[in-house]
Amino acid sequence: MSDGFSRVAGPPEPRANSELIGHDEAENIFLDSWGKGRLAHAWLITGPAGIGKATLAFRLARRLLEKNAPQGDPRSVYRRVAAGSHADLFTLERPVDSQTGTRRGEITVEVARKVAPFLHLTPAEAGWRVVVIDGAEKMNRNAANAILKIVEEPPANTVILMTCEGRHKVLPTIRSRCQILALRPLDASLMSSWLCRHRPDLDPKQAMALAQISAGSPGNALRLVDAEGLGIYEEMLSLFANLPCLDTAAAHEFADRISSSRGEDSFRMFLELFASWLVRLIRVIATDDHSVTGLSEEDVLVNRLAARREGLDRWLNLWEKAVRLTAQTESFLLDRKQVLLSLFDCLEGDDPMNCNPNRF
Repeated sequence: MSDGFSRVAGPPEPRANSELIGHDEAENIFLDSWGKGRLAHAWLITGPAGIGKATLAFRLARRLLEKNAPQGDPRSVYRRVAAGSHADLFTLERPVDSQTGTRRGEITVEVARKVAPFLHLTPAEAGWRVVVIDGAEKMNRNAANAILKIVEEPPANTVILMTCEGRHKVLPTIRSRCQILALRPLDASLMSSWLCRHRPDLDPKQAMALAQISAGSPGNALRLVDAEGLGIYEEMLSLFANLPCLDTAAAHEFADRISSSRGEDSFRMFLELFASWLVRLIRVIATDDHSVTGLSEEDVLVNRLAARREGLDRWLNLWEKAVRLTAQTESFLLDRKQVLLSLFDCLEGDDPMNCNPNRF
């Protein structure tokens, strides 16, 4: 299955990305605090995955480091931050496994212990020593405790910028000592325009659909394009069009294709799209706000299901099951097709926690 989109280059990595969209308020809070001489020594930038947290962190780091840039040349700071070679900037993130080339699952204490010696050095040129901790929720307990000691007693002229998908995912003792910058999902119109710039083959309708189903996250939207997520989303809506009745043959055909050995990325993408669709359905039922996404196909389906008044618990339970199965499929090597058919069975069943295993 192909979506016909060309794979043009997207925005650069966060440390080299000069473009920040939709988060002017958060940036201005930081700059205003600095301008008034009240700059907090630790900041926690929170928000959904792909929304621009790391881009903002490195952007703020550059602003601090540009203050005393050599010959007043901020371009020199930009180049060295992008290259990871600025003497007054230290980046803490999950290390890369030398054997697999992928990032490890957590930030370890061995890496975190490098922060304190760095911050106790005299700034080389900028007047500030800056640490960016990208993915603070990935710090294991020992690593978090090592950072806590620094946050509790920070050296002078130091700033720590941490990113995290949710403030509750870091130690309360760290969180309480940070200034919080909470980034919100981007406006759909802004997202749509941005997507059209970075993926010029998208037509406006496709860009708006991606903006909506990506929950206002630029990173997620680009991932949807590159993983053919929009095509999977449209197939899902077509399969679900007659719910609570589901075409068994079509469901099996879809499950076979999405769960095939060559379709691992498609399988994961479907589970994410399925869970996010349920969130939008639950929001309609809970708030009685029927303007779901502005996408006609989804709005018709969601509003029809919401009108059945089958109760919020049913859909909450199904969402929890989808999230749980997403995690368990890889951990326990579950049969991917059976996972999908189990979810489809729940869509038809009166009680999603008591599915009929023989229906499919």
